[in-house]
Parts: sequence; C-alpha cells; structure tokens
Amino acid sequence: MSARTVVGATMHCAGAAEGVETRAQLDSLRRLGCDFIQGYYFAKPMPADVIDDYLTKERRRLGGAGAKVVA
Repeated sequence: MSARTVVGATMHCAGAAEGVETRAQLDSLRRLGCDFIQGYYFAKPMPADVIDDYLTKERRRLGGAGAKVVA
C-alpha cells in the first residue's frame, strides 16, 4: 500500500482502501496517508433508505475529530 500511496501523492490522485476490518489496519493506512478508507470497521452494508440518516449521525459524532464522512 505504501508504494501506491506515494504514486498517488506524486500524481495528485486520491487513494481508497477497501475492506478495512481492524483498528490495526486503519492505523497503518492512516500512517501511510491513505485518503479514503472504508470497510466493516466503520459499518456493515446497509439498506439505501437508512444511509442518509447514518451519515448525518456519523458527521455529527465525528464533528471536530479531523475525519471526513463521505458517501
């Protein structure tokens, strides 16, 4: 993942990591400068009709934590 992060930064491209399931994986990806991270660590798949409410609550919960919640 680190080589991919360096190439992405050099080319001014954002990178995304999928399938993150543990805090250790999250911490490693953050240290590497990964731009977007998703996976079961954050939330299991959910029906479309509950996503907006979930994202609103997460944005409120993370408020000033320096994290971005994107859909």
